[in-house]
Amino acid sequence: MGTTFAWVSRHDNGWDAWVCETEHGDFDAFACQSGAATVKRDAVEDTETHGKDAALLALERKTGHRCGQNCNGWQQATKVEE
Repeated sequence: MGTTFAWVSRHDNGWDAWVCETEHGDFDAFACQSGAATVKRDAVEDTETHGKDAALLALERKTGHRCGQNCNGWQQATKVEE
């Protein structure tokens, strides 16, 4: 079990974009409805920036959403124990 650090961006369509850094230094990207109990990883990237880009692309692909002024920027979330 490893510790990861996570960033979340909340959107005005009820969805969140997430990036989690793994113990191996990869960045897993997710896009899911807010409060989802389980999610499927959308991408694995090599940098935090690429992970965030991939999460936003997954959000757009899944929902057609494009960020507006009511969407939140990236915020570091509590670290997650896997």
